[in-house]
Amino acid sequence: MSVYLSAERLKIAVERLGVCSAQTRLTDYLIFLRALTIAKIVEGMPIPSPTVVTGTRSPHFVQAINEWAARTPELWAARVPGFNKFAQDANPYFTPIAAKRDSTKGYKSGKYPSNGPSDTVAGWQSQPATPFALLQGTSPKEYRHVELKDNELRTMFTTSAAQQNFSGELPRLSDAATWWFRFTDLEPRFGSEPSFEKLTDGFKQDFGLTGLEATTLFVDDSSEQTLWSDDTSAVSDFADVVAEPVQYLPPAAHRASRAAKPGQTAPAKATVTELLPVEELHAYIRNRGFNFEPWQIATYVSAVRTKPFVILAGISGTGKTKLPRLIAEATGGICETVPVRPDWHDSSDLLGYIGLRGEFHPGHLLRFAKRAYENPEQQFFFVLDEMNIARVEYYLAEVLSRLEERSRNDSGRLQSEPFFGHLAGSVADEWASVGLPGNLCLIGSVNMDETTFGFSKKVLDRGFVIEFSTVDLSLVDEANVDAEPLLPWGSSIWEQSALSLPQHPLRDDQEVTRVIEALTVVNESLSNAQLQVGYRVRDEVAIFCLEAQKCPDQFATTTSGTVDPLDVAIAMKVLPRIQGSGVVIRKLLESLLDWASATENRTEDPGTGLSNGFPFCEERLQLMQRRLQDTGFANYWV
Repeated sequence: MSVYLSAERLKIAVERLGVCSAQTRLTDYLIFLRALTIAKIVEGMPIPSPTVVTGTRSPHFVQAINEWAARTPELWAARVPGFNKFAQDANPYFTPIAAKRDSTKGYKSGKYPSNGPSDTVAGWQSQPATPFALLQGTSPKEYRHVELKDNELRTMFTTSAAQQNFSGELPRLSDAATWWFRFTDLEPRFGSEPSFEKLTDGFKQDFGLTGLEATTLFVDDSSEQTLWSDDTSAVSDFADVVAEPVQYLPPAAHRASRAAKPGQTAPAKATVTELLPVEELHAYIRNRGFNFEPWQIATYVSAVRTKPFVILAGISGTGKTKLPRLIAEATGGICETVPVRPDWHDSSDLLGYIGLRGEFHPGHLLRFAKRAYENPEQQFFFVLDEMNIARVEYYLAEVLSRLEERSRNDSGRLQSEPFFGHLAGSVADEWASVGLPGNLCLIGSVNMDETTFGFSKKVLDRGFVIEFSTVDLSLVDEANVDAEPLLPWGSSIWEQSALSLPQHPLRDDQEVTRVIEALTVVNESLSNAQLQVGYRVRDEVAIFCLEAQKCPDQFATTTSGTVDPLDVAIAMKVLPRIQGSGVVIRKLLESLLDWASATENRTEDPGTGLSNGFPFCEERLQLMQRRLQDTGFANYWV
């Protein structure tokens, strides 16, 4: 007679694993350990195979992923007779460890075998201690297992910070074993009455867990006399049929609520399960006769959703000023372009001023902001054309300050303090309450030449720089001026998920960890020149990478494959800070170039075409290095 774990027991285990103190990356570590064990079994080796080969063509690797994460047994060899196939959707995989803090709530797309654990482990290679080290020159990538100390394991795979949906307890071996054997007929291996000790030992054996790993990464409850704790003893342990995943998995989360202040109702925000139609947006722009790379459109959208201040830089005639207007047309937004004048020495042209007779003259931006206030459901884009033909710090200082001071009002909408609050009760009272509303984005187009001014770190820290310098003059597509726009996006789609990383509902996502690891390495080099980045840059790079998960397929070029949003973000937010001459700048560029162009970073996964390095940063750093050699002065700008 068949013996399976019951749906009730599985549901309890999934819930507890979802709120444990392990990092989501522990899943990827277990999959790599399992791949080693499979190799040992297949090859009959007396010890686990010393390496794991990654990629969708590696049978050990793919089998390990499917065994641990597949939502149905149809995705791997253990097909159960009579099992009613669980309806598949766009997320055929589920990983329970720390699922409550995962950006997808544990659900993974069909790309998980190619873009999941292998990408995580590739990101570990820049860390001082990594449990799997890349063998240089291998293709497909091959990783050697490295045994870490207990404190290194603890640092790598657990978190001690108090978080929402976080129990503070390590995952239990019993819960991990329960998940592992969710599709397994236990009777052939463990008998008709499986004991607690046999199940947990079976889990440790199947993954080759050492005693140190079991006690450091889990609550080792294998010495307990009963399989589950007394508080759930009334639940049936076993069943004679396999439990269907729909019975014990949580519903896929389509929205995650933003933390709100007391008395406020925070609007729901999309998670990565709710993708944005950026591909349609790119198609609309091409139909209008303009050529941009998919990653440029995706970067613009992700940047606006991260921080409503974007700088479009590059050579003249590449469509920098046209892009915001095209996107506004496609999505039902409003776009206004104002050319900057060389004589703008203060904010009077943008915000307004009081005349000699006491009358108030509202500026371009103030009038536009008032329109945005009056139409909160529509998105507004204010474009400053050739914004650096005057000193940005002179005429935009007050606007940048208001940008950083925004907060949510009683209805949960973003807004800043008014620019002219002191005019309340005067003849200009209608302008006294106008600040920067949350549905308004500032866009600046810039050309860097001898007639323009550079940017201070204050400006660069507060915006995203997207460059348009590479052109293909052979592209002459037929334009369709009557191209149909997309369905209106509305301001809610463009709205920021959070004003800072600590406020973001996905602050514990694996992508955030990857961002922090990369920026920490970069900051070590920048600190030698006192150019290191602070919390604002960290937050915005991390949030940008989270937003990029809403349109992952569009972070690509038309010819050479996938683009890493983190690579683009560091190029946008960090490299423009670097300029100067002398030995310090030369050593800084050398250090960052070594980091960006490391062999292990450049290695490409033939199964996905995804590079784990930083080619955007590498290319720009090489250009800056050549300029320093040729002219004695390094500068980011083309």
